[in-house]
Amino acid sequence: MEARSTSGPRRPLPKAGLLPGPPSASAWERSLRWLPCGPLVLIGLIGAIAGDQAGPAGMGLVAGFFAGLLVGLLFCVPLVRVVDAASAWYARNRFHVGLSFANAQRDNVQRVAWTLKTYPDLEFFFDEHHRTEGWGEHLRQWLTVVFGQECRAVVVFWSAEYAEGDFTRCELEAIANAADAGVHVLPVVCDGTPLPDWLAELHQLPLVRYNGAALADEIVAKLADVRVLRRRPVSERRPMARRPARSGSTTGTARPPGG
Repeated sequence: MEARSTSGPRRPLPKAGLLPGPPSASAWERSLRWLPCGPLVLIGLIGAIAGDQAGPAGMGLVAGFFAGLLVGLLFCVPLVRVVDAASAWYARNRFHVGLSFANAQRDNVQRVAWTLKTYPDLEFFFDEHHRTEGWGEHLRQWLTVVFGQECRAVVVFWSAEYAEGDFTRCELEAIANAADAGVHVLPVVCDGTPLPDWLAELHQLPLVRYNGAALADEIVAKLADVRVLRRRPVSERRPMARRPARSGSTTGTARPPGG
């Protein structure tokens, strides 16, 4: 991916049809595409039985079957549109919030994610929690879909490494376009690196003033303020499990080092 100025003009997000569908689509969701086929066949059979009773043998059966299929098709087309609209709504509302960061900030973001996990019903994107989903995917396209189409809010952990990374520039471009569509962007400043113009206009929180738990609580409070999430007091968090020890390696994480 070519390097670009983060404050330059934004390019439009690619249309959904040019990218693979949401990697999270389950077998149940994919089966919804076949849901209208059942009523269509059933109505065709009913038409065939009715035609067989009303017309000459054989001819009435065939005519009735195709007439039933036509009626069923007129009934099922709106149903297909409803299913497509439901799938699009799910894709747009899959995550309450996504965490966008460079690998240099992984330890800090992991502490935030550890606390976010203790909030019931909160769905958030942190790449370490979606290793299997990202396995084998084209990373730039996958991250563009996640941050550009599937998150209702995004926390951007801005740093020098974020400004220079190829994958983070790709994420930021998707986030910038999503912000124009109403996605809430929440910047967290990790160092003194100048922000792009559109991001600098937003109020930022300095990472140095917060530990992981406090920043996670601020994120949840903000999501409640903008009605992305029902407000949950800190007292409603689940008890924290023991945090696994970190080896300091990023092996196995979704994005490669430097991204």
